Amino acid sequence: MPKQITQRGWSGAHTAFLLTFLGHAAVHCGRKAFAACQSELEDNWGFSNSFLGLLDTCFMVSYGLGLVLNGFLAERIDTVAHMGMGVTLSALCLILFGMSARLGVAADSYYW
Repeated sequence: MPKQITQRGWSGAHTAFLLTFLGHAAVHCGRKAFAACQSELEDNWGFSNSFLGLLDTCFMVSYGLGLVLNGFLAERIDTVAHMGMGVTLSALCLILFGMSARLGVAADSYYW
């Protein structure tokens, strides 16, 4: 006869699953944010289509290399610290990118 699960309530495993899911969802949304705003960058900021394509290529290459590097690091350091650092740095980059209009930054050098 299978063993019945008698523990009820919110456990550490539930919290870990929720935080991992939310972190992954936030990183995925961050990956899609640049593609969603390319037309506005072209129309309102005057960036050329070729520059935005090059910027998108550099972003995707660095994203792919980052996946390999982070896989290597995740096997060697504390998983919680690694996930927290990754989500925090990703959020910081998105905040700076989103605030670029408020900061009055319209130069190509800001995005390099």
